[in-house]
Parts: sequence; C-alpha cells; structure tokens
Amino acid sequence: MSLIRRTLFSSLAQISALLVAIVIPVSLAAQEAPKKEFSDKVAESLQAIGIKLTGQPGQPPDYDGAIQDINALLAQVKPESYDTAYLSQMKAQAYIGKQDYAASLPVLETVYRLSKAYGFFDKTQELGILWMLAQLYVQDASLEKNTELQKLKFAKALSTVRDWLKETPKPTFDAYYFAASILYQQATGSGAAKEPDKKLLKEAAIECEHALTTILKPRDQIYQLLVAISQASNDQETASKYLELMVAANPKSSNYWTMLLSTYLTAADTMPEGSFLRNDAYAKAVYTIERAQKNGFMTGPQDYQRLFACYFNSGQYEGSVDVLEDGLRTGKMEADQRNWELLSSCYLQLNQTQKAIDTLIEASKRFPDKGDIDMQIGYLYYGNEQYRKALDYMKIARDKGVAENRKASLLFFIGYLHFELKELDEALASVIQSLEIDPKSQNAKDVKQAITEAIAMRDRNLKKDQPAEKQADKGKPEQPATTQAAPAQPSK
Repeated sequence: MSLIRRTLFSSLAQISALLVAIVIPVSLAAQEAPKKEFSDKVAESLQAIGIKLTGQPGQPPDYDGAIQDINALLAQVKPESYDTAYLSQMKAQAYIGKQDYAASLPVLETVYRLSKAYGFFDKTQELGILWMLAQLYVQDASLEKNTELQKLKFAKALSTVRDWLKETPKPTFDAYYFAASILYQQATGSGAAKEPDKKLLKEAAIECEHALTTILKPRDQIYQLLVAISQASNDQETASKYLELMVAANPKSSNYWTMLLSTYLTAADTMPEGSFLRNDAYAKAVYTIERAQKNGFMTGPQDYQRLFACYFNSGQYEGSVDVLEDGLRTGKMEADQRNWELLSSCYLQLNQTQKAIDTLIEASKRFPDKGDIDMQIGYLYYGNEQYRKALDYMKIARDKGVAENRKASLLFFIGYLHFELKELDEALASVIQSLEIDPKSQNAKDVKQAITEAIAMRDRNLKKDQPAEKQADKGKPEQPATTQAAPAQPSK
C-alpha cells in the first residue's frame, strides 16, 4: 500500500473510530480496541532483548540475536496489538544498528501505522517515527540504481517530510531544508533528465525560503543549497547574490571566495564578447580576488594569473600591464616566456610599441635559447619600418633556432628584408632555403621571381655601364694561367 493511500486509510480509520465512539458505549469500544499493554510472554522477554540490542560491558550488541527473538515473539502475538507495535520498534532499531536500512523500512511503517490507528505512542513519538521514515526513504532512494524507482522513492520521501510538516505543531528549519534537499536531488540527481527539472528547482527554492523564516541567523548550509539551486537553474546572478552574503558573513572561508569567483567567471563566459554584462562580470571577479587577498586568500601565482586574465579579457590593458609588471618583477607570477610575451602584447594594445619591443628584448635575455622571441622582435621592428634592426633580429632568431613550423616563414622573411634593403644575392639565397622547407609557399615563389628579375636587371645595368674595350675583351680567349701581367709603368 502506498504512503498516500496508507495515510488516507489511517485518517478514515480515525474518523470511523470517532463515529463508533459516539454510538457505542465506551465500555464496549474499550473492549474491542487493542490495549496499550504487553502480554505476559512479551513482558518477560523485553529485558533480554534490550540487553542484546545495547550490548553489555565488553560485548558488542547482538542485533541478529535480538531480531531472531523478536521474530519468534511476533509469530505468537496478534498483528494488531501493542505487542506488535513495540516489538516492531525494537526490530527496526536492530536493523538500523546493523545499517540494514532497507530492512528497517517496512518494520517502521508497521509501527507508525499501528500507532496512528490505536494511539499506542504519543504525538512526539509518532512524529519521531515519521521523521526517521523520511530519512530512511531518502537513504533508500539514493542507493537505488533503477531510474524510475529512484524517482518514486524520492517522491515518497518528500511526501513523508511534508506529512511531518503538516502534523508538527512547529515546523523546523531542518524539515524545510530536508524537503528542499530532496527536491534538489530529484531535479538534478542521476534519476533526472539531462537538463535539471526547473519546476522542481523552483519548489526547492520555495522550501529554502520557508526554512529561512524559521531562524533569526541564516545558516551556511541553506545558502549553499540556494547557490546550488541557482547554478542548476543557470541563474549565476542569483547564485552570486547568495555567495556575497556568505563571504560577508564568513570572510575567512577560502572556499566561499573560490565559489564566488567561479560564479562571476562562469557568468562572464556566457556573455557575448565585449558586452557590458561580460565586462561587468569580469570587474566583479577582479573585486572578488582583491577582497579575498585582503583576507589572506588567492595569493598564489595562479590567482594573479586569473586576475590578469580578467583585466585582459575585458580589454582593460592598463590593469593587465600593472598586474603582469608587478607579478613578473616580484615573483608573484610565473616568469615564463608566455607571460613576458603577454606583457608585450598588452603594450601593443596600448600603442606603446617601443615598450613592447623592450619587453621582448628583456625576455630574449632571460630565455637565450628561444629564437621565437627574437623573431617577434623582428616583426615589431619591421612594423616600425626599421628594416635593418628587423633583419638583425630575424638572423639572431635563425641562428638560435625556432619552432619547426616557423622555420620556412622565418627564412622567407629574412629574404624579403634583404630584398627591401637591396641585398639581392642574400635575399635570393634565403628565399631558396625557405622554398626547400615549404616548396608550396606562393609568397616565397612570388618574391623569388621578383628577386630573380631584380638581379637580372642589375646585371644588365652593370653590363651597360662597363667601358667598350672591357666588353670587347670579354670576347677574347683568356691568357694561360702561367702568363703574368706586365708590371705597371712608373709614372713620369
């Protein structure tokens, strides 16, 4: 019988009992109702069973022995009796002691049903049993592998908690929080669909709000759950609001600062690049890191790297330079090649080309084997139309060596710079080397043709400019190598 039907049956039974009490004499009603007392056989056995449940000094509890004795007694007593209710309660205790929670469930359900029907236990005890059932239902649901069964079990647990809330004279924070937790698990757990159930998440948030009305000082756990609900709903703005309350109340919690930063960074990633909302999220992330650092957190190299990334990704290059300059000089950030290159890039974004070049020159000294840095310097000088300096650094890069996939382009650019400087023979030699590595490069082919044509024109011009007698001598056979030229005549 389902929990809903069982609850309905209990309510009808109570109403029926009241109606019978009106028309039947009290003495007759008392005779027919089970008495709240033990039979002699049960009374004689309770102490021995209790000892097995609790154990003795130096001896652990004997749960299996207690269960065996209880089963033997249950077979001899009436199902609808105080004996059955009390013995079932002890049996449930034994199963819980064994951590066999699934086996304890039907036993506790029997206890609750009998008490509701005949008033064997007072209201406080009944509510305690109902609360225990709710917790065990959640435990059972969390272990269920079957998706559909798991949904049903969580639903049963939630219904039980809500029954408890209806019956208790004073709802508690823990009960509302428990209901919200179950709803959140239903919406996002393994039994849910790929996308969280937004309706259940909204119900979970409502239960959290109810929980907040029961206490004067909010507890961290309720805000943590509200954050989780907001994030599952893809509502980073609401999540950040709750996290701001958490860091305000607990500024010495590094975990909360990390969660808050993650929320702002996640929000930034979901916004269009260059948008106000994206830059605003990065600004809040920067503010979060700075506040965390004042409290002694987020002071590692990776944290300063994040701080730099927030400025850089939001186009705040002045801030990027400040963070990188300070981080690289003081050791707060990793002084690796990539960070020096990023610093140079920031200067370029600020149209400070010479500072960008100077930064790379310093990086080249720190990483003397990295020709790629010198290649970048060459490109920057070329952009400034300083071709000789560009060529010098490109040659340094060639001599140091660059990444394999950049060799052809480096040799091509060296050839091109020689061509710009009218150094045609050197230009042709370098471009030919480039084509040996990348024979399909159309740029290199075009420049090679241009250089070849320039060399041919140069040679024609040289030939045109030579004296006529020298041009005629070129047609005469060369003299034997042993023939010596006549010594020059002394001048008069």
